[in-house]
Amino acid sequence: MNFKYYKTESLIIFIVALYFPCSFLSDWLEPLFKKWTMVDSIVKMSHSFSTLTFMSIGFVFVNEIGWRLKIFNVKIFKWLVDLPNLNGRYKGRLISTYEDPETGKPVSKECVIEIRQNASKIHLCSYFSDDDGKSPSSSSKSVLEQFVREKSGFFKLYYIYENDTRFSEGEVRNHTGTSYFLYYPDIKTLQGDYYNQRLNKGEFSVEFQQSNRLGRFKEKI
Repeated sequence: MNFKYYKTESLIIFIVALYFPCSFLSDWLEPLFKKWTMVDSIVKMSHSFSTLTFMSIGFVFVNEIGWRLKIFNVKIFKWLVDLPNLNGRYKGRLISTYEDPETGKPVSKECVIEIRQNASKIHLCSYFSDDDGKSPSSSSKSVLEQFVREKSGFFKLYYIYENDTRFSEGEVRNHTGTSYFLYYPDIKTLQGDYYNQRLNKGEFSVEFQQSNRLGRFKEKI
């Protein structure tokens, strides 16, 4: 867990505020096991009910779940972590400057982006198909990501990716590239551009489809 997307001043206040209920809970639970000598020894050696343990549980909850729940997101955790929840599967189209060898026209492909995110990190996997939308052609995964809040208030995500072309035909090889997209929360759409080491570039637009990630292009195998 890292805290690069947490607001520093709010994080300090949150740590101090979390300490007191966790300390109270620790002091209340530990004496309950004193009558069982063996259990009490295990609890003391493992620090199972220590203040630090409960604080760690609290942070894991916030990082994995709490930051995106509406009941918390409105007041408490929006104050602590202000990020859009992009978790899920998005589908749309990518248009590249790479030209089809047969037609000489820019390649257009259906694409799917699946996002796994918590309050401290985000990871993207993208899947692409040939123009018929049936045969997978390549996939990519992000290796470095960075959220930036624009002056407009919208969030932009920059990331470096590795592309796997195992399904592609011809001389297309694995490569790396950079990409970014702007997130439009009212329509749950990601729009952006990419550039790769093969000197191709392009643009894409995908819309939210569902919360479940499938790990592949096709919805059904």
